[in-house]
Amino acid sequence: MADIFRLLSRSTKLKAPTKETHTSAFAATVSVPTTSTTTAEASKASKKRKRKAAKAKAEEDAAVPAELDFFGMAAAAAKKEKAEAGNKKRRVDNEDSEDDGSDVDVEVSSDEEEEEEEEPVVELTEEEGKKVLRENKLKIAQLHPLPAAPSAVESKDKKKKKKGKKEEEEKKVQHKPVPLSIEPLVAFEDLKRKFPVGRRLFANVMGRNFAGPTQVQMAALPILLAPEKLSGGEDLPKEEGPVSLLVCAPTGSGKTLAFALPLLSQLLKEKKEGSVKVGPKALILAPTKELAGQIVNELRRFGLGTGIRATLVKKGVDVRKVKSEILVGTPGVVLRSLQPEGDKKKKKVVKPETEGSDEESDEEETPEEIKLDGIPTLHTLILDEADVLLDDMFRSQTLSIWRSHTPTRVSLWSATIPSSTESLAKSLILTSSPSSRILRLTAGIQATSLPPITHTLTYCATEKGKLLALRQLLSSPTGFPTPALIFTQTVPRATALHSELLYDLPQQGRIAVLHSKLSEAKREQVMTRFRSGETWLLITTDLLSRGIDFSGVKLVVNYDIPTSVASFIHRVGRTSRSSSSTKGQSITLYTKPDIDVLHGIAAVISRAEDEAGKTEDEKSVKGWLLAALPKVEKRTRKEVAKRGVKGRAEAKITTRPGWERKHENRVQGAKEASRRRKEQGEGSGEESGEDIAFSAEESE
Repeated sequence: MADIFRLLSRSTKLKAPTKETHTSAFAATVSVPTTSTTTAEASKASKKRKRKAAKAKAEEDAAVPAELDFFGMAAAAAKKEKAEAGNKKRRVDNEDSEDDGSDVDVEVSSDEEEEEEEEPVVELTEEEGKKVLRENKLKIAQLHPLPAAPSAVESKDKKKKKKGKKEEEEKKVQHKPVPLSIEPLVAFEDLKRKFPVGRRLFANVMGRNFAGPTQVQMAALPILLAPEKLSGGEDLPKEEGPVSLLVCAPTGSGKTLAFALPLLSQLLKEKKEGSVKVGPKALILAPTKELAGQIVNELRRFGLGTGIRATLVKKGVDVRKVKSEILVGTPGVVLRSLQPEGDKKKKKVVKPETEGSDEESDEEETPEEIKLDGIPTLHTLILDEADVLLDDMFRSQTLSIWRSHTPTRVSLWSATIPSSTESLAKSLILTSSPSSRILRLTAGIQATSLPPITHTLTYCATEKGKLLALRQLLSSPTGFPTPALIFTQTVPRATALHSELLYDLPQQGRIAVLHSKLSEAKREQVMTRFRSGETWLLITTDLLSRGIDFSGVKLVVNYDIPTSVASFIHRVGRTSRSSSSTKGQSITLYTKPDIDVLHGIAAVISRAEDEAGKTEDEKSVKGWLLAALPKVEKRTRKEVAKRGVKGRAEAKITTRPGWERKHENRVQGAKEASRRRKEQGEGSGEESGEDIAFSAEESE
């Protein structure tokens, strides 16, 4: 039982027992000559006695029950002991630099052992780790198991069969993914104890005050930091090559930290060893400038004080002359910077934007036509939003960059990775690094959005109905949730919608538009105003649908229905991010022509609501609606993904009738003709206002 008198007298300093006082006085009065062996032994014994006394005192303080520790002395004593241990170690290190005695080295190692014993590392058993992975819906699999070579007799028999059914089944079994497991990271505090993470890097992560690792971080960080801890696949040959990872995780789940932290840790290790040449070691590709800039900012925050530099590749930069360890950029800009000087003037490159049908593209070249000068020091390649980078729009550029290097470590990250992208990635990885272990990590259920999002499907019949529905939402008596994002299909539609809603908000200047036709400076200005809260409502295209982390976005409005299920998942993923506690919502407006392509989106919403545990009455997509919607054919899906909904680009976003717009155009044309006649003088009087025609968009 605890000493009640000692508990009640915490605020006063009690005298220590006589025995301890004598011991401390003896240790303090010992003189330590630097050349005597006996005095060194006495110093060692006195230090041991000091450590024992401090340990006994700490144990005595810790023995006080928590409910009686009114002054928090147990925690204070532990903190003080830790600080004293650090001071002792520094003092011993200083003595070691002045004296070559071996006894001091033994002292330091014993101190470290005692500190490790005071903070034991709690290791999860294999079964406990598997249970945590199952609860968080994490699946790890090796994608290219290498079967043992068949014997000569077996190979002869197989030649005789010539692709029989049995052989095809065996082939499928051989190439079937093999499930693996690893001890998950349940708390960021375990980074320093269980993985080779630098002290400064660990401090930067802890300084962000994350509540804990997300789903994808729990598995991806251990796999990339310590791949030797993977278990399972006993029938597979033991491989010691580098790990290449394909990650499919929901939007807003913290994928940037999951690949940034292992990359910085690896580069710090190489820097410490000093065995690598100066130059870029890693290249990160992203589909848009905004996402590339965001990745660079995150890398700089996590790598603060480590000496690892990250550079955003811009037009005119020669990446071969950059001294930074990490390069980040879009495929078009990186491809341009890798081209020889003579080829840059002759060849054009497709612009690195993801705008769907509104994309302005130059004549595209095949990978064989583009000759690139690779970076000799590069060994790591990371593709963020990999499904877009390996899609038709960016495939030739990404493959040209990939094939001009031989990266040994490759990782692909996205919320949607189709089987075609996975197959292409496997073949490319095995070509550039045959010894790589290709792993796939799936967090949650593939092709579903985050459960915290509340979805709403609103039928508006016509284009005018959509504009009226949006205006009704803006003037809602319950208040319009801001900040909000509104997505359209094309740049002209985004501009027209911005013109219509410019004066609908109660305060002027709180609405903005962002698309690929704006200058880089203007885009940065719009992004800054939206992040700072000066802009409440941002109208954009699919340019901002991927990877961009806007903290606190409460509402996503799909004014134009997304052209694919993947696009819908990425759009609504701009809210309810891992960096924000805000529970977001999405509203999708659809018209009669959209019904033919709505089934996939409705199915994704229904699946996400099932995962959230909603009942039939609570669901936004009822069972009868899902059954009534026609299923989309593969051919129609491809056509919509490429060109958008038929007739959508020509539809006008306005509530004014056609005759009013026509009259306005005529008046505007007459005014312009009159102005020109005055400028040209009396001789041009035959010119009439009917010769000049202006579209409604140009007049606006």
